[in-house]
Amino acid sequence: MLPPRALQIIVGAFVAANLTALAWTGVHIGADTGRYTTGAAQLTAGAPLDTVQSVHIGYIVLIAIFQAAHLGLVGVVVFQILVAAASLVAVRGAARSLGGATAGVLAALVLAGDIDTNRWHSFVLTDSLFLSLQAIGVWWLYRATAGGRARGSMFGALLLFGGLALVRPESWIVAAAAVIYATGISRPSIVWLVLAAVAVLLVATALLAPVRTALDALLPVEPLRYGRTIWGYDGWTLAMPGNTDGTLDPRGVVGALRYAAHHPISASALMLARLAVHFAHVRPYYSIIHNAAIVCWLLLVYGFAWRGWRAVGRHPFAQWVAIVVLLDAAVVAITHADWDGRYLAHVLPLIYLLSACGAVRSFSPSSSEPITTV
Repeated sequence: MLPPRALQIIVGAFVAANLTALAWTGVHIGADTGRYTTGAAQLTAGAPLDTVQSVHIGYIVLIAIFQAAHLGLVGVVVFQILVAAASLVAVRGAARSLGGATAGVLAALVLAGDIDTNRWHSFVLTDSLFLSLQAIGVWWLYRATAGGRARGSMFGALLLFGGLALVRPESWIVAAAAVIYATGISRPSIVWLVLAAVAVLLVATALLAPVRTALDALLPVEPLRYGRTIWGYDGWTLAMPGNTDGTLDPRGVVGALRYAAHHPISASALMLARLAVHFAHVRPYYSIIHNAAIVCWLLLVYGFAWRGWRAVGRHPFAQWVAIVVLLDAAVVAITHADWDGRYLAHVLPLIYLLSACGAVRSFSPSSSEPITTV
């Protein structure tokens, strides 16, 4: 069955606008782009990847495929735009399942016009693919578990989360949660599932070299004792206890846990500060107008999201969405908020679907539109 006309218009306008922007401004290069393109060349030549490259091997393989097909980086960006368009369909379906048809169209419309997520689609970086595929995976897995579909559908959703973990290493914890969620035993309790995902991840860290390598590559970039809340920025830091005797090395998984165990209050304060910076999304080096626009927009988004959560928070799918947002936030807490705030963009599609539900309930409080399961 074809999607409704409103969704067709939104997706068509989104693709046309992004392709026009690509034709006008070209492919955008980020600080890590060279690492990925070099890795693709090394992979094609049969040369080994370094540690950081190896934990992004999924994205490097994608670049290598497009380069082998003589489509280059333009092909990679076009692919990212098309995947992002598919995520609009997923977000529309997700919001529709919670808040009805109006919420579905509104969520897709907001995501299609969102600058914070749209700007990453033209970059040869992992962020565009990550935020799009995560939104698709969250909806796909819920449909597979709630709709009585064949096991192949659930396997496909879990395979997507596994592939996502090869694009960005922090996805391992969400992949662990997806496996647990797929069992169906933990859907009634958000806290239980989050704790179980962390436990599975710790066991996987101890037993599986790829997971251990991924986390060790992720955690050392921001040792806890430096007290930084933002990657690469020496402002907005917290004073942390020293390590004068050298007995504690707060790098990697084991080191970070040991440091946090010796200084639980300071470590907890730093994690909370990182979360505050992450969700506030403002930065001291942005202009006053830029920060003011961010505050006004996010107050609206978060306010409606909270209203949406109050309305549909007991729905199993809403709880699954909250789990993924919380796990992504946990990664920020133990590592850092990003310089340009891209980590919040990773979960904005999921937040927007709750905001859309909240907006519909706020402006049509007597709406009796049914909540569907798929």
